[in-house]
Amino acid sequence: TPQTIKRVFKFISETLDNQSTNATSYEWDFGDGTTSTDIDLSHTYTTSGIHTVTLIAHHCDYSDTIVKMINSNITSIQDNSPQNSIALYPNPVSDQLTVSLEKVDRMYVVNTVGKIFTPTYATIGTSTLIDFSNFASGIYFLVLESDGQSWKQKVVKE
Repeated sequence: TPQTIKRVFKFISETLDNQSTNATSYEWDFGDGTTSTDIDLSHTYTTSGIHTVTLIAHHCDYSDTIVKMINSNITSIQDNSPQNSIALYPNPVSDQLTVSLEKVDRMYVVNTVGKIFTPTYATIGTSTLIDFSNFASGIYFLVLESDGQSWKQKVVKE
């Protein structure tokens, strides 16, 4: 059965390069029909796709606008794998991540801003060894596809 993918973003004015100082009000447009006037907030996208986020900071008769594209297609902090069907270790990973899944048709890694990476990997039996040695430290999401199903796993790179 298809699953709804949700991506939650915590927007802090500095994250969108808001250089406005002394702003007295804010206008957010999340590109999905939702708006807000909060200063710092989080927003949940319930549809996948590219969303244009606009922040307008106001002070008196002046305003500062920043626009950023957000990819809500695939990254998710929720693990949607079937119970006990995938083993992923070690996690956190420093160099090599082992994934135990009988068959992997496609795999890719997504960082927290939606950039997609195709890692170097080798399959040995029912295990796939993924090279994380060249990845920067941080949080990633490993996306695995097998027999028409897709799983997303959070991976922490040390």
